[in-house]
Amino acid sequence: MSGSKKRATVLVFSCDSYEDAWYPFFQLLDKYWEDCPYDILLNTESKECKVPLKNLSVKTLGLYKDSDRKVPYGKRCLDHLNAIETDYVITMMDDFFVRSKVNTAELEQILNWMDADPQIASFCLIHHDDRHSCRYSREEEGYRNYSLRPRYCKHNYDMQACVWRRDAYIKSWRPYESPWEWEGPSNVRSFDDGYKYYDLDDDAAFPIDYIDYKKHEWSGIRKGKWVKETVYDLFEKNDIKVDYSIRGFFDEEKDVSSTPRSIKSAFREIRCYGKRRWFPATVYWIRRLIADRIFHIKMPENYCEYLRHKYYDKV
Repeated sequence: MSGSKKRATVLVFSCDSYEDAWYPFFQLLDKYWEDCPYDILLNTESKECKVPLKNLSVKTLGLYKDSDRKVPYGKRCLDHLNAIETDYVITMMDDFFVRSKVNTAELEQILNWMDADPQIASFCLIHHDDRHSCRYSREEEGYRNYSLRPRYCKHNYDMQACVWRRDAYIKSWRPYESPWEWEGPSNVRSFDDGYKYYDLDDDAAFPIDYIDYKKHEWSGIRKGKWVKETVYDLFEKNDIKVDYSIRGFFDEEKDVSSTPRSIKSAFREIRCYGKRRWFPATVYWIRRLIADRIFHIKMPENYCEYLRHKYYDKV
């Protein structure tokens, strides 16, 4: 990629089947981040982004135009990361829509902090509703508006808007992983990788404003359908026209269902832990299954969460 002199690259996660989300996503980004100094790369399979923009340009690599096979998400992520030449990556998701001006100066400050400390893997740019996100006070282990996450934190690996050190981000992924596996069981790798992870403080403003979990907000698309409460007024305010009939609107009563755990899902989960943890993760999965099915006892949802609960107070 060109633009190697730039400090960071904005990497937008998407896929060809979400092409209809690109128009509102990039129209809003173009409006609220008109001074973006970074290259923007759209992570998708084969399609090009043809959204008309005034201030920004969006690149696609088309890495899989000649492939008729579904490319695993982790491989696609790694292929795009390896094509980026900047030291840092600002990650975003295509179904989270920016709704106010992006604070570029704040992002530049974060890059300065990361330049000064090579142990920092990432700064997360949103608030979390998990009490374990910010264990250490800003005065002890932090920067202005950001606090160091505890070692056994649930959100070290996070698909939300973050500033990542590219090398650390590459090390965090495996080519066979899905986003949910990477955020969930694979997060165990962050417990002993030697990196620091920082989280936006609850009283700090969003550098990139698109969701507030503490207000129980949702992404713009959920289960493949538009979330009316999130997108309708925002799109109307910004004169963005969308044919909602194609996806329809999300209905929590109809569209939320629980999927029973299968042997295949267990294998995929255990694979995320790596050879060093395969055996204890397998034993835990069996224990959890017995506790749930026979004794009706709820245990942490996976081995990563079990370790987090077990060791959290010993950080």
